Amino acid sequence: MNYFAKSEIGCARKNNEDSFLVREMGANTIYLICDGMGGHSSGEVASQMAVQFTQTWNPDMTQIRKADVQEILKKLVEDINIRIYLKSKSAEQYNGMGTTFSLAMLHKKNIHIAHIGDSRIYGLGKTIELLTQDHTYLSELKKRGVEIEEDKVRDYRKYITRAMGTSTIERPDLMIYPKKAYEYLFMCTDGVTNHLSDEEIFQMYATRLDDKTFVDQIVNACLERGGKDNITCIFAEIGE
Repeated sequence: MNYFAKSEIGCARKNNEDSFLVREMGANTIYLICDGMGGHSSGEVASQMAVQFTQTWNPDMTQIRKADVQEILKKLVEDINIRIYLKSKSAEQYNGMGTTFSLAMLHKKNIHIAHIGDSRIYGLGKTIELLTQDHTYLSELKKRGVEIEEDKVRDYRKYITRAMGTSTIERPDLMIYPKKAYEYLFMCTDGVTNHLSDEEIFQMYATRLDDKTFVDQIVNACLERGGKDNITCIFAEIGE
């Protein structure tokens, strides 16, 4: 397991609502990134709840098929979602809290993804490929073919249409990709993608001195451009 990860509060926020997890689970490896939302410190609570539950999660992964992995991840999301939702109803300070949830599991020859929100997972190699879809108002408008004025793009992107813990039931996008198609995974919260384009991320990757330097360069570039949100990323070698 070769990876580098970094999380910074940024230049504008009072606390860091991002959380991440890297965990070896037998022959499998889990990478998870979450970006909390909600008043006061509630977003931080929601993202940490998602990470903490996944940290202690212990499904039986022996002798299972590809389809079984997808069902296991779906159940994980459902379990975390209802816990965050019930917590949000337990006290006024937690009202309306939620979190994005982007998980990649390396299992045998495949990358299994469970995703909700606007944090992102990319596959990197000779090119950069976005493996997840943003659940935002902007994304919904684009899918409908609506023309969007340039000055409205940033505003529409801020509105998340799906998040963990904001309703009693939340089903993730579930995807499977072959490991051999990519050399690395790059995962990040929108504190990165609000400042850097896919092309800029790939250029930094292609010209990096080493893996740690790449992560540092990403975070520093976001800070230099204002660091308006928390900044978190994971850069992981996929391997065989």
